[in-house]
Amino acid sequence: MDLPLSSNYKEIQVVHWILDLACDFAQSQLSGSATLYCQSKSFLPNSECEKLESKECAEQNLSMISAESGHGNSTSTTSGLDESFNQAFVLDCHNLDIEACFFHNLEQENFDVATACQRILSTDIGSQTDHQSKDNQTSLQVDTGLIHNYLNIYRKLKEDNTKKLLNFHVDKTCLRMYIPNSHLHGNQIQVSFVVQIIYKTQKDGPSLTWTLDQNMQPCVYTSGHLLNNRSLMPCQDMPQAMGTWHCFISVPADNAKLLELDKVNVLMAGEAEPNILVEQDGTRMFCYHSSYPMPASTFALAIGTWSEYSPPKNKDGSFGDASCQYRSLGPSVRIFAPSKFHERALQGLTAYLPSCFSALSSVLGQYPLHRLDILIVPASFDSLGMMSPHLMFLSQSILVQESSEAEGGMLYRVAHELCHTWFGVLSGPRDWTEEWLTEGICCYLEDVVHATALQWNVTETRERLQLRCLLKSRVLKAEISTTSDDLQTLRPNGDASATSSSNSTNANNEPLVVKNGLNPGKTLLQVHYLKGFFLLKHLEQVSGKEEFLQVLRTFIENKLGHLFSSMDLLEFCFTNLHKLRQSDLTVSSVCEEWLDTPGMPQCFSGQVIDDGNKLYTQVCHQLSILKAGAGRKRINHQPDKLQGPACTETSLAVKRLLPEQRVLLLDLLVEEDVKLTRSQMQQLRQDLRVEDATAEVQHSWCELVVVRKAMCWLDDVERFLSDHQAMGVYLYGELMISENARMQALARKVFHSLRPCMAENQRLAVEEMLFPK
Repeated sequence: MDLPLSSNYKEIQVVHWILDLACDFAQSQLSGSATLYCQSKSFLPNSECEKLESKECAEQNLSMISAESGHGNSTSTTSGLDESFNQAFVLDCHNLDIEACFFHNLEQENFDVATACQRILSTDIGSQTDHQSKDNQTSLQVDTGLIHNYLNIYRKLKEDNTKKLLNFHVDKTCLRMYIPNSHLHGNQIQVSFVVQIIYKTQKDGPSLTWTLDQNMQPCVYTSGHLLNNRSLMPCQDMPQAMGTWHCFISVPADNAKLLELDKVNVLMAGEAEPNILVEQDGTRMFCYHSSYPMPASTFALAIGTWSEYSPPKNKDGSFGDASCQYRSLGPSVRIFAPSKFHERALQGLTAYLPSCFSALSSVLGQYPLHRLDILIVPASFDSLGMMSPHLMFLSQSILVQESSEAEGGMLYRVAHELCHTWFGVLSGPRDWTEEWLTEGICCYLEDVVHATALQWNVTETRERLQLRCLLKSRVLKAEISTTSDDLQTLRPNGDASATSSSNSTNANNEPLVVKNGLNPGKTLLQVHYLKGFFLLKHLEQVSGKEEFLQVLRTFIENKLGHLFSSMDLLEFCFTNLHKLRQSDLTVSSVCEEWLDTPGMPQCFSGQVIDDGNKLYTQVCHQLSILKAGAGRKRINHQPDKLQGPACTETSLAVKRLLPEQRVLLLDLLVEEDVKLTRSQMQQLRQDLRVEDATAEVQHSWCELVVVRKAMCWLDDVERFLSDHQAMGVYLYGELMISENARMQALARKVFHSLRPCMAENQRLAVEEMLFPK
């Protein structure tokens, strides 16, 4: 279940990388090259066993290369092995077909750009960003002149005939290349070189999802899998390994049999809109780059026939306020989706974004990036959202219909993802197991930003956020009761950060790992989100909301572009919050009770609702009315109609309930096992307008249908499982434990139809529910 960190980042650092890949939808494959610009301390000879290991794999690799790819010369490369020891260069990878690896020594006299490249590669990216002003929008970027020089060098290397073929070995977790020391000796403090890897992705590589979009058109996107991007490219997959990049994606004319090339769009986590080159045969190349040094795990890619959404124009031909012109408050925004979602479905999102960026500006400061692409991903996407630099993936589940636009629906998830720009993209945990530092913080901030964006008054903010807290506490308690202790601990490594060292081994010379980093069940849990959320709410209650938010903002201003730990955040809070210092809390007690111990601390009572909360009182009142009518005989044998003034009044009251209230009401009906009549169920469904309700309301309604074994509304469950796949996983389990043959058959039927496109972690979880060993 642990994710190995195999790369030898301490010895060799990749400071820039260039992907040059062609997309083949017929084969579900990307193929091409990854070119890595590296800097390293001068090599020292390795042990004899390293030399022998590289010699053992040499003959096999070179034979394959000569037979299949035609690269290199086996005789000249093998003779190099006999002359010197070889330094291992290790990269993380998974399910990649490596065809050849080449070495370019940029210090050779006959390479006329070696001097310029040495200047580039010896630049300390960390110091490049440290001394610059935080207020400068470009303070986190490497100079664009250096970035362009990488591209110039790459073009030279494509014509270079002196590149040397490297021996390599691939296992389940890494690519190990062997670089002859004879090319790297000398007195230099830093040695600069380039490695080029020729490879193909595999169809079943979990970092890429090959599927159909909502228009039934082929597409592919990076999935944010547990393995990050390791089955997309060989990389140094750890938080400290930051680099800049270029990426060229070609969609060859051969793909025209499957999709219309002139409608293809390629989206990436690049800082500028792409250059698009169209060749005579129709092949389209999309060129992106990033001058922000970031971990390889933050790279994102999507290829498909996405259409760009243009907001409707005013009568005078100008665009309205929702025209994505946010520069005064945020980035320039483009929204992409299958054409199925244009017009009505996206209006709520475009109307929300300007208000959201305004709220972000008041809570966290001006949005730190200049542009943002938003993509509505296929229904098989296994999350409600995923944020990368300059690119946000959103599930169709967050889109609001007309009936819920006024309440904001699930658009709070947009606020959550945008908060990740500060916590998770431009800065993040030094230790990946401390993911509460991103997810818990963004879960806390989403409420603050969402309430500000929708301009709720003080009373509305207090009551609605209390209701949201109650819903979160109910989910957290349910998960803790069924989750193993090791998955409830927010800081599994204690004070020692597993990835704080830049080396790939610990003090005992054992490989570093991310605990439970490959556990598929972990991706389905919200413990790190919600337990982290309630820790921050606890600190807020002690220190005061406004004071706490200001300190959180100051903390991230200081840490932007850097990594941090739980101790860094807590010590900063205790240092800068007077009331927190004066309380009975200490940094060590918070770590012990909240971070290092499973379950919830004794100080957490779960009581988050004030006695005077009218929204909660309304839910309780409706619950009592439904309970009072439960089990009554049907009137005049008309099962689908309720009669009388009281019923009409109840119906109107239910219609007026906010989404949070509706979810709570439905959850309480399930929890208290209220035996609603069929006519009550029918009227409740009608009042909730289930077909147009938010995905959260639909989910709670489906749970009620399953618990009540209400067969006439199983179509609602089937539709939900298909349309909201990221939210429906646990419904499969509820269908199975119902012990109802028809419900169990429905679960298997839906799973069979969705299985080919399901994300791997979801597929494994559902298979375990449906076919337990």
